[in-house]
Amino acid sequence: MDTTERSTGRRIIIALDLDSFYVSSERIRDPSLLGKPIGIQQKAILATCSYEARARGVGKLMSVKEAKKHYLTLYRRHSRLVFRLVRSLVGTQVEKLGMDELFIDVTSLIDLHLFQLEAGSDVRESQDGRRWFQLDSTPDAGFWYIPYTWEGHLILSPTASTSPTPESIVGHSCVPYQLASHLAAYIRSRIFADVGLTSSAGISHNKLLAKLIASVHKPAQQTSIDLTLEDWPLSDEIQARITAFTGAYQLRSLPGFGRSIEKQIQNVLCASTLNRTFPLSSEEDGPPLDPLSLTVSQTIEHLSRAQFRAMYPTQQADSLWDLLYGIDKEPIRPSPDYPAQTSVEDSFALDPRFDWVRVRKETRRLLHSLLVRLEGELMNDDSVQSASLCTSSSSKYSDNVHGPIKFVRFYETLRLSVRRSFGKPIPSGLKNSQSTLMPVFVYDWKLSIGERVDRMLGNADSKSVGGGGVIGALLRGLLGSNPNGEFELYVINVAATSLVVDLPQTLFGFSDSLKASSNGTIQPVKHIAPVAFPPELDLPTLLELPRDIRLDVLHSFGLTEADLTQARRTLDSAERGVKRKLLGHSSDESCVIGSLKKPICLSDSE
Repeated sequence: MDTTERSTGRRIIIALDLDSFYVSSERIRDPSLLGKPIGIQQKAILATCSYEARARGVGKLMSVKEAKKHYLTLYRRHSRLVFRLVRSLVGTQVEKLGMDELFIDVTSLIDLHLFQLEAGSDVRESQDGRRWFQLDSTPDAGFWYIPYTWEGHLILSPTASTSPTPESIVGHSCVPYQLASHLAAYIRSRIFADVGLTSSAGISHNKLLAKLIASVHKPAQQTSIDLTLEDWPLSDEIQARITAFTGAYQLRSLPGFGRSIEKQIQNVLCASTLNRTFPLSSEEDGPPLDPLSLTVSQTIEHLSRAQFRAMYPTQQADSLWDLLYGIDKEPIRPSPDYPAQTSVEDSFALDPRFDWVRVRKETRRLLHSLLVRLEGELMNDDSVQSASLCTSSSSKYSDNVHGPIKFVRFYETLRLSVRRSFGKPIPSGLKNSQSTLMPVFVYDWKLSIGERVDRMLGNADSKSVGGGGVIGALLRGLLGSNPNGEFELYVINVAATSLVVDLPQTLFGFSDSLKASSNGTIQPVKHIAPVAFPPELDLPTLLELPRDIRLDVLHSFGLTEADLTQARRTLDSAERGVKRKLLGHSSDESCVIGSLKKPICLSDSE
């Protein structure tokens, strides 16, 4: 067993787990579901179910007869609101795991508060003995707590194996973890007050134990490990308590021990003559393997670190072996405010046969979902509610949005990918993935989602196979130009990548040029292009595209490269006029999108 963690400086980690997250989100939207046994269906299983349903024997991940894909926009919105709220309270040391779990490293916050107390700083105290915990420089950013007491339950206590009474925990010397328990309670209270979701929390010195401890008392409760300042470095007695605690868990409860690793470990145990009581690995040798039967203590008892190193690379083996003892040196990896890329995909394993009509239909559906995601992920918080719940292809944002609606981040690249049948070579001249610049009208929320998707797909009756528009060109690069083509596709993926803070100069679109007004709002201006060119075709975008895609787009509009050359000359002349205006030599009010240097702000007024 590695003793590094036992001897190094302590950490204080809070694991937050939103209780029955998907069910709670639905109940916020529909209060009539309160108290009823309900489940959330995802594909062919229950993603989760309410505690009322669990009391009747229903479990999450239980199969259902008819799969129904559930719309995840509501859940992403609530998850994002919780994450940004917690970040606003405790700073950047917050790691998001899935939609409903957070790890928070509060060591610096706790240590700063203790330093202020020891230094005799002006820490506010109330007449009833409460003390103020300051979270940042804002005077009212913080909370009141009762010193030398715990919030919630205690675990791994040297004096009691069950939750202590309030009288027995007053006066403990575990000041750092006591403070963390009050901080966790405050965070949970803010999540409930601001978002409407209950949560459970675990407080410990590493991520693994914090996560396991959080599950001891649920829902809407919290549990802390009983450690004092004098316990560092951790003694053999304390480590024995931790090992006994983790030993009762099933092996797959620990991070890193997935189904395949557990099967490998169980097969090694089955091969030993000393362990015939374990389920065997095949029906020929005995009962089928039960992947949920193996516990941590059984693994420790019958295997060694050396055997782990024989099964896995040394670093992975040591990490897995330490986890069995509750030792986890994994740091908090702060999650970004905005994802580096956003993608949506669907699989078609049950019916992979496609023609061009179905390709466009499925691509349209995925593009719609992608644009809904972008509005939810990249727009300012004031517009989160109305934006992320805007799901109709013909709808606009609600009129009750307060303040200007603004994109605060942008993706530069649009990528379309397919996965063909396994084992078959890619047809000559084609690819599995094609990328191009993101059309700028994607960020124009005053167009409905359906309108933006239509522009991306282009006209299905155009001269080019797959339709006009940028998506049609990408599809031809993936699937070819045979108008009667039939394809075997198992996955289609649409992704927005290359996240940037400012609207990039390379970002153009097949639409009217846009400009920034003095208040930062986007406004349409006169399109700078020859009259002979179709109004929906933006020349700067066309010039930035790869040549093969550019030719496809031109041909879909019945144009040639010679037409493009002539149009470019006209565009250059117009841009010179814009530059003269920017220098004060012209009254022309138009400007090109490439001159933008800040995020777009979209308001209702023009």
